[in-house]
Amino acid sequence: HESVTVRLGGGKVRVWKPDTIIDDQTLESLDTNLGFEGMQEEVNNLEACQTGDLLSEAEAKAVQKVNKSARVIGARWVCAFKSAIRVRCRIVAKDLARGTSARKMGYSSPTPSCESLHLMLILCATLNLFLRSLDISHAFMHSPLEDQIVLLRLPLSVSLCDGSVAFLKLKRALNGLRDASLAWLRLLAGTIQGQGLWSDTLEPCFYQGKVLDSKANELGIAMLLVYVDDILLATLIQRVVSGLGWQHEGEIVPIVMESDSSSAIQLVQGIDLPKRSRHIEIRLEWLRDKLKSEEITLIHKQGVENVADLFTKCLPSKDFYRHRSTLGIDRVGFPVQDLAELFVEAMPKRTAYYAFLEVCCDKDSALKRACSTSGFRYLGVSSNMEMLGVQRRVRDFVEQQKTEGLLVHVHVSTPCATGSPLRNFHAGVGETETWKIVMSSASFYLSLGDQASFELPKHNQIWDRELTHKTLERSGLIFSGTVRLCKTGLIGKSCLPIGKQLRFVSTSGAFVTSLERRFGQCDCPEHAALNEVHFGKTALYSPVLARGILNAMKEGFKESGKIKR
Repeated sequence: HESVTVRLGGGKVRVWKPDTIIDDQTLESLDTNLGFEGMQEEVNNLEACQTGDLLSEAEAKAVQKVNKSARVIGARWVCAFKSAIRVRCRIVAKDLARGTSARKMGYSSPTPSCESLHLMLILCATLNLFLRSLDISHAFMHSPLEDQIVLLRLPLSVSLCDGSVAFLKLKRALNGLRDASLAWLRLLAGTIQGQGLWSDTLEPCFYQGKVLDSKANELGIAMLLVYVDDILLATLIQRVVSGLGWQHEGEIVPIVMESDSSSAIQLVQGIDLPKRSRHIEIRLEWLRDKLKSEEITLIHKQGVENVADLFTKCLPSKDFYRHRSTLGIDRVGFPVQDLAELFVEAMPKRTAYYAFLEVCCDKDSALKRACSTSGFRYLGVSSNMEMLGVQRRVRDFVEQQKTEGLLVHVHVSTPCATGSPLRNFHAGVGETETWKIVMSSASFYLSLGDQASFELPKHNQIWDRELTHKTLERSGLIFSGTVRLCKTGLIGKSCLPIGKQLRFVSTSGAFVTSLERRFGQCDCPEHAALNEVHFGKTALYSPVLARGILNAMKEGFKESGKIKR
């Protein structure tokens, strides 16, 4: 592996180039070269701020042996995309909450209230104060630690020159320490109060007063509002800004412009103007000035990856939906994630003989309404079916119904867009993973009931998947039948019946036989065309089909001999 040697804490360490770098916010892969540069920059910042002294593992153990209160804390890299030319990497301490709580240790750092911010903005508008925002880079690294010994075990990608684990005996705070924010606030408060500003216990982050220069002369009034390392400064006299002596060290991130035109990039980056260039515009010189001042960065992007093509070209369906998804625009569908987590319709009638569990359903399911009308108890799970907490609540519900002598039928469906023949007409981002999560949890629910069933569109390719076969076989769903939606009363925009077919499998032969007997035979001379079908509606059961499913459930229990009502 590639590595570089840099100075740190009175010694030298090797920073190793990683194989991959992941953005901790978006979980996307980042450029490893830019990430490696960011790692080196972070170690150099630790050295510049004199954050701590470098120790070997043996030296760290010796310090811990002498000082019983010394804490050994691990560290990790936290990476984030900043621009097309920069990846920010931070070494963050893993000061996990264990042992004595931060509250009992006095590690509490105040933050300003909304009222103090409103007051400051009102005063600025009323008194015509000058307003400036300040950002302190590496604020925690400037903050000395008081009355504690912290041994930071650096990530494995930062080692001693011989490759062994490196430790840092911290002299200053670091991101991730529970008292880092408090240490920074103490340092900041001492500095601000030395300039003649003060705060009170009610709003400890809101400072006000008269600012003095080095000769104790009054420069004017000023107010400071502090939120960790972000500061808002208001003053009546602009000279106060320079009198405070703050240095704005915030990062200036250039605007990134992307173009798939190599000739346009060459024109902007060039010095002269080709006489016959067709890209010359009045804004060209302005753009060149911005590039020269590094306010704008211009990079080349391949045409197939240029999202702007969505607005300028007639693209194939695959590219169109890919670019549309990149812009954050998604299709309106029937995702299981958008529905409520769990809802229960427990009918108070003592004559209820059945309980119906529906998994992966709409909150206002037709089966729920049918159960309410029939006096059956009902439980619907519409999302988070893989969560242990949801599964535990469902199991408790089923056990309670069985204790009261009720027969429980479980009906499961799954998101079906990933196996639909129409899947190539939309982006389908994330739907396959959603289906795998749902299907992997189906076995748990199917095993809870006295009787079970499962449904998907008949021609959906999900039926051919190995996970589907294993789940249904393991749950004993060996009987199969077909339901034609035209027999349930569904019609298209042209008022013609919809020809879509559903396939039901069940542990009961009588269940599927009942459905096929009522909905399985089609005598329609014509069905609605594909473009006349509202597929959002076909994803939901009609009231007619819901009542048919409940009747099939009773037929199944009757055949099994469990009930003869």
